[in-house]
Amino acid sequence: MGNAASRVFNTATKGLRDFNVENRAHRVISRDKPKPAPRYPADERELERIVKEHPEVLLEQTKKLTDLDKRLKTVFVVSHDPEHDVKQQPSSNRPLPVARNSPQRPEFGFEEPAEVAPGKVTLKNVLQFIYDHQTDPLKWSKENIAKQYKLEAECVENILANFRPLLVLVPEGKKGKKQQTLSVSQRIQKLSS
Repeated sequence: MGNAASRVFNTATKGLRDFNVENRAHRVISRDKPKPAPRYPADERELERIVKEHPEVLLEQTKKLTDLDKRLKTVFVVSHDPEHDVKQQPSSNRPLPVARNSPQRPEFGFEEPAEVAPGKVTLKNVLQFIYDHQTDPLKWSKENIAKQYKLEAECVENILANFRPLLVLVPEGKKGKKQQTLSVSQRIQKLSS
């Protein structure tokens, strides 16, 4: 019911809205200077203060600078359309790309940085030194790991105490292969070799 009533109302008022539209538009367009938007009271007070304290600023803005006007008249910009005849064709000297493979996905889901700042270590390196410490704790002691990876000994001690590599259980395949248990560090060694 509301839509029907609004349609009837819009139809009835359309004639009043559109009455003498063209003459009203011409009257607005033919005005010499548009009426400026009202200023905020704070802006008006600031403008009055500036006019009282520095009247030369207002005079300087209204004065026409003839030397700048002359310089502007000497500036000419000439543009040329590009030639439509010359079409850029690929040169036959350059072969088209041959590899259409998508880039390999990173091992841990994100790209590891090429350079690591001192005091920082990558996830791959952390897993590697945890594995090394588990296999040979005498050779890969906390101090040796801290020295090699430029880490604080306390930080290495916390990592070794609180983190363990995950185990990956691979289920039997269709052909009846045995179930394999690989730790993440074994996977790293397998990938790096």
